[in-house]
Amino acid sequence: MNKTLRVLIVEDSENDALLLVRKLRQGGYEPVFERVSSPDAMNAALDRQEWDIVIADYVMPRFSGFEALILHNEKGIDIPFIIVTGKISEENAVEIMKAGAHDYIMKSNLSRLVPAIERELRDAQVRRAHNRLVNDLTAATKQWKNTFDSITDFVSVNDKDFRFVKVNKALSDLLGMKPDDLVGKHCYELLHGLDHPDPDCPHIDALRSGKTVTKETYNPKLKRHLTITVSPVIDEKGGLEGTVHYIKDITKRRMAEEALRKSERGLKEAQRVAQLGNWQFDLINNGLTWSDEIYEIFGLKSGQFKGTYEAFLNMVHPEDREFVDRSYKNSVINNTAYDIVHRIVRPDGEIRYVHEKCEDIKDETGKRIRSIGTIQDITERKNLESRLIDLHKMKALDQITRAIAHDFNNILAALTGYGTLLKMKRGKDDAIAWHVNQILALTDQAAGLTQSLFSFGKNQIFTPKQENLNEIIRKTEKLILMLVGKEIELKLKFTDKDLFVTADKGRLEQVMINLVTNARDAMPGGGLLTIETSLVKICNDLSRPHCVGKPGKYALVSVKDTGTGMDEETREKIFELFLGAREIGNGIGLGLSIANEIIRQHNGFIDVSSEHGKGTTIDIYLPLVEQAVEEGAVASVGEPIGGTETILVAEDQANVRKSIKTVLEEFGYGVIEAVDGKDALEKFSRNRDRVQLVLLDVVMPGKNGKQAFAEIKKIRPDTKALFLSGYSLDDLHEKGIYEEGIKLLQKPVSPQDLLRKIREVLVS
Repeated sequence: MNKTLRVLIVEDSENDALLLVRKLRQGGYEPVFERVSSPDAMNAALDRQEWDIVIADYVMPRFSGFEALILHNEKGIDIPFIIVTGKISEENAVEIMKAGAHDYIMKSNLSRLVPAIERELRDAQVRRAHNRLVNDLTAATKQWKNTFDSITDFVSVNDKDFRFVKVNKALSDLLGMKPDDLVGKHCYELLHGLDHPDPDCPHIDALRSGKTVTKETYNPKLKRHLTITVSPVIDEKGGLEGTVHYIKDITKRRMAEEALRKSERGLKEAQRVAQLGNWQFDLINNGLTWSDEIYEIFGLKSGQFKGTYEAFLNMVHPEDREFVDRSYKNSVINNTAYDIVHRIVRPDGEIRYVHEKCEDIKDETGKRIRSIGTIQDITERKNLESRLIDLHKMKALDQITRAIAHDFNNILAALTGYGTLLKMKRGKDDAIAWHVNQILALTDQAAGLTQSLFSFGKNQIFTPKQENLNEIIRKTEKLILMLVGKEIELKLKFTDKDLFVTADKGRLEQVMINLVTNARDAMPGGGLLTIETSLVKICNDLSRPHCVGKPGKYALVSVKDTGTGMDEETREKIFELFLGAREIGNGIGLGLSIANEIIRQHNGFIDVSSEHGKGTTIDIYLPLVEQAVEEGAVASVGEPIGGTETILVAEDQANVRKSIKTVLEEFGYGVIEAVDGKDALEKFSRNRDRVQLVLLDVVMPGKNGKQAFAEIKKIRPDTKALFLSGYSLDDLHEKGIYEEGIKLLQKPVSPQDLLRKIREVLVS
């Protein structure tokens, strides 16, 4: 069957035009053509419809092929233009090619016509695909800049010589200059009013260490308290080319902290004589006495304390001992109050934080005769303060990353759609196919990164499928190496058998990251981390506390470290949120709790063995799938399915909407576009008898997808719907626009998956 070819023929001779049409038919085309022989007729034909190619005679009585080429160029259209002539000089041939003609064919050699057309059609298709990708990349770059400038904190990229390379709007507004005017200026001049870098600048530390550096400082020029986080920028060769500065104004927080400290001082002074634990030091006889409460805090029985200042210092943490001694002696010398926080070490080795305060008592002559004070155990408060700060940081970071991930998902959705269509159209053996496959593979990796952002501490749609556990762990090896650092040796041991399990790959990767992070924190001085897989058979009733599976075959992942280990009391509480036994600064106690919940969702369980000082082994058991689905069977079922139904597509992101429309029309569907929920409702009202399915973005300005569908069902209750969203399931729950049971796909979704789901909904 001949291929349809829309041809605009610029030719004064009808016979010559018919000769060209005959040649095209002989070459496998079915021309849909129009013959014109004047500028007005050609101009009207180009405006009236789209053409695949323009063929023009070079010599005509009232209109030349060169004039037709100029008119074609002025239109700014990307349509191949071929000159056909009986005779042309070499000089004229060069002139028309320079003017933009794609080829010229001698009438005496029309056998070249069809191959030339085929070549130019291919080249035009490649150009258009390239332009689409360039436009998408431009849009993504613009979106990145908008996000960069939307950050309310101060952000800049600096080169190694302290010069600004990029500056966000917040920082340029702070300095009262345009971003472009700041580029090339030295940061120490504009931010600090100095003519040379400060030796204590975190930029210097980050470049020297190659690691992220965070410092709190007061900037006299700006009159602000700041937290400055500086991260090194690595070039393609692994060298340092500069740093990224993230500066947060904490002035209000510091003022609030200072106000809080003043309030606490007033409150504690009022409670000074309360039973917190009081002590008295006789300066004349060097005798120290404690109340019963202080014995309790220090883990001693009454009478065990020797009652001297030296005995007290021996119970202070070695790292704090000099500070405590100096603080007390300075208060004596300077006749000032004594108000400090420090650590103590109890006889059982437990470390506690205490808040200690004292004042001097003088006789009638003004001579100091004794010191009295209180000690309060504030260990739990310190732990909670640290965790609360971490939680606030996590929440802020989570909001930023999720907003960026949502917008990036929309861009990836369009790239995936256009890229897949380009792959289908080019064919497996096409020269550009390899490049298209690389683009799609990188797009898929980027989609995995955004899903990782969504999975952090949030509930996603649980999408299990058969996965090879060995392959999941192999693919996380690079990330694990980055997490553990060079001080820890990593060993991976895989069973030689494939371990197929029914799992959500993203969630299992999250479990591995949590466990590896815990193992790393347990080995601050370095050590050995071993991750091993095996196949085991369990025959008992799995009666251990965290065992919820059934007897049978299991895939086992063992994560072993040579770290500090845990005592029995800690082991019993490791799956609790905010595990109290963790040291301050080593996280907020969420990792194992989340990991345990994820494994329970997979009908598996976690078992832990550990001894204090002898490391920890965490075993993850997942039910084994005896018969893995063959890849060929999956592929045959998974071929994209088209249809002839009419689908209403409501999506506020134009690039995503256009890519979905292109995919659906490519596979036979009729498409009605809507730019938001209100537009979707209006267009459904006008086309209620034509639309078989509404495809709705969940979050849109004005009416969201849920609201629009509720109104649509009032018009036609039997209307079927499929929802799309770049947000996570948990985010949709928080926005109050998700209901259990609705059919939902998360962006980016491949054209194949979208078409299969549409078909599934239509035939359900």
